[in-house]
Amino acid sequence: PDLKKKVDIFLEFIILLGVKDKGLSEYYWERRRKLMLASPIYHKILQEGVEKGKKEGLKEGLKEGIKEGIKEGEKTAKLETARRMKDDGFPIRKILEITGLTERDLKENGII
Repeated sequence: PDLKKKVDIFLEFIILLGVKDKGLSEYYWERRRKLMLASPIYHKILQEGVEKGKKEGLKEGLKEGIKEGIKEGEKTAKLETARRMKDDGFPIRKILEITGLTERDLKENGII
C-alpha cells in the first residue's frame, strides 16, 4: 500500500488500541492531515464542495430576492391604489380597509 494507506491503517490501529500517548497520536493525526491536504483528490472534493455551496447560496439568494421583489411590488401597487382612491375622494378609513395598508404606510408615502 502507499504511504497514505499505511498511515490510515496505523491510525486505526492506534485508535483501536487506545494509545495513551496523546503526543504520539496527535503527531500521526497531523501527519495524516498534511497528507490529505497535499492530495489532489482532497482539493478536487473541496473545490466541488465550494462550487456546490456557491450554487446553493445563489439559488437561495435568488429565491429570497424574488420573494422580496414580489412583496415590494405588491406594496407599491397597493400604495398606487390608495393614492388614486384618495384623489377620487374616498375616506381614509375605506382606503385602509380596501388596500390593507396602515395609516403609517399612507403617511410615510405622502398619501395623507
